[in-house]
Amino acid sequence: MEMRFTALRHAYDDAFHQLSQQVRLLQSLASQATPDRRAIEEAARAVEQARCAYHERRDQLAQFLLSHAVKAVADRRSEVERLAYQLWENAGRPFGRAEEHWYRAEQMIRGAA
Repeated sequence: MEMRFTALRHAYDDAFHQLSQQVRLLQSLASQATPDRRAIEEAARAVEQARCAYHERRDQLAQFLLSHAVKAVADRRSEVERLAYQLWENAGRPFGRAEEHWYRAEQMIRGAA
């Protein structure tokens, strides 16, 4: 997971850097006393390409982070569920105390983290 995150983060950083460079170039060309229209048009196309690449890398990084966050929540819920069931069993399987065991399991897991 760490290697994949690092690779995605580097790709995102590189794409942002490329976009920044292209925008600065476009700004520089546009601010000249006698701007070269053709050079500005080419620079604008390069900015658009860099923007698309940046958005793609950003979305890939965000998807990766979200998928791992969802998995972590699901894993934690499963862990609480297993512990709550054990607590309920150890208490003799009493009727109507599921929330109590669930809350206690959450507290135990939070305390262990």
